[in-house]
Amino acid sequence: MNKNALIDAFIRTFFHPSARRRVLSLIETPRGQERFRRGLDHVDPDDLIHANLLAPSQQNPDEILRLLKEWTKSDLCLLVSTNSKLNFLEMSLGDALDATVGSGFGTLVIPTPFSYLAYYESEELGARYILRRPQTS
Repeated sequence: MNKNALIDAFIRTFFHPSARRRVLSLIETPRGQERFRRGLDHVDPDDLIHANLLAPSQQNPDEILRLLKEWTKSDLCLLVSTNSKLNFLEMSLGDALDATVGSGFGTLVIPTPFSYLAYYESEELGARYILRRPQTS
């Protein structure tokens, strides 16, 4: 799955239907993709579904990695970030979390291949979420 398809799958999975259409239309153009990326600093939690705010004791890279590894075997991820040095990089989950957690930048960490799982960090203090859609049998 290419990077743009991965972001599309993330939006279709984790944005509330009332926001999904708006966000999907936003990423159709390079200018809109940049607006989406810059908006990661302040995503409205009400626009997200399947998002679980992490407890303060869980808001560190090692604990977040442990939680993600409960649901994915992947060691790789794509970062989408307001930090231009990290944006659109592919790297290991551990390295991504070390670079992201507490950095003050809005960032998505999306394991690859896509497995209905992601980590989102807002620039706002303590706004760190695991996004996980339960799998149906």
